[in-house]
Amino acid sequence: MNHPEYFLVDEIGTLVKNLNTKLAFDINYQYGYLMELQNTLKEYSKTIEFSAKKYPLVWLVQPFTINRKDGGYYGDTTLRIFIIQESEKGLKASERMQQTFKPVLYPIYRELINQILNAGNIFDGLMGDNLQHNVTDRYYWGEDQQNIINDVFDCMEISNLKLKISNKQNCSIN
Repeated sequence: MNHPEYFLVDEIGTLVKNLNTKLAFDINYQYGYLMELQNTLKEYSKTIEFSAKKYPLVWLVQPFTINRKDGGYYGDTTLRIFIIQESEKGLKASERMQQTFKPVLYPIYRELINQILNAGNIFDGLMGDNLQHNVTDRYYWGEDQQNIINDVFDCMEISNLKLKISNKQNCSIN
């Protein structure tokens, strides 16, 4: 049975797994609140094995609201997602562009948007390249500079990502 109430975080996770295959990255997917993400990344830092798996990271920010609708689909939501890649403290913007944005962040962003656009069993009403959202490049946004995460990183923030959630029975998460 289709349960849209909780499948959204799982479906975004499935799309991120697809990115790993498509882009040959080992992307860490997390969802939840900021404090939870901070604690998870601190735990990852305690071992060499998990420390190497922290980044690149796709983080689906919670909470998000699903506006329920009557009719043929489940509801609308607006999501906020960060794509995060570790970086170095003293880099200039041009170096960050060459080392993190062009080779890692932009390809993950483009393919994530492509995956969402092609996930018609999950998200209804997306036509072609029509996926309303904002995207912000954030250079050197870590290490307490923004009191977010205690690592040095660059990231892209996808905000105001408007999705219409399907109520179809053929969703991959049942």
